[in-house]
Amino acid sequence: MPSKDRHLDNQASRKKNLLRSDKAEEFYCFRCKADKKSKLRAEWHTTEGVKIICNGCYGELVAMSSVAPP
Repeated sequence: MPSKDRHLDNQASRKKNLLRSDKAEEFYCFRCKADKKSKLRAEWHTTEGVKIICNGCYGELVAMSSVAPP
């Protein structure tokens, strides 16, 4: 499995929208660099534009932003 693209992880606190579909959709996760098929995906608003990430990466970023110093 390819390594994760973590160069934007310092922006973990930026806006993220979790999107839910009625059926599983295929997409490419920017952060873990893998093709995914899921009913859940997230849009992560970064300084490099909106990135599509999987639910797992979304959870990691939410956890990072909740423990980051103010």
